[in-house]
Amino acid sequence: MLVAGLVAGLGTLAACGAGDDKTGVAGHDVSADAGSTSSAATPTVPTATQGLPEGFPVDDVPLLDEKVLTGSAGGPDGEFAWSVVLQSSRAVSELSAEVHKEFTAAGYTAGPASEVGDLSVMKFTGPKYEVGVTAARSDDMVAVTYVVRDLG
Repeated sequence: MLVAGLVAGLGTLAACGAGDDKTGVAGHDVSADAGSTSSAATPTVPTATQGLPEGFPVDDVPLLDEKVLTGSAGGPDGEFAWSVVLQSSRAVSELSAEVHKEFTAAGYTAGPASEVGDLSVMKFTGPKYEVGVTAARSDDMVAVTYVVRDLG
């Protein structure tokens, strides 16, 4: 179910727009809210923002050091807690290998994964979070989407 939601959400999240944040995750100030494009939301409607969404667990969920396009915070009754879309010019296979390496090094267990051409779908489970990650090429860029579900 997480993988199906991840693939379905990829197009929706990528359509949220790139904004003008050109920093990678390592240089991104997650406390800055000045670039927020969030709108009023009910508890079950995701709220999209430029950059990382409020409350995203940066210390527990490893993200690639790539350009952050957008993030969303899910509602308390939703299927996910947070999602983040990154942009890269690297190959899907290279990004997938790095994601797998980072998550397993952080103590996550790798679940089902599939890579077909320019599309990769992966799932990781840790003590606090279940994370689905897709990498999909579109023309000269790859959108890397993380969908994080709180297990608590």
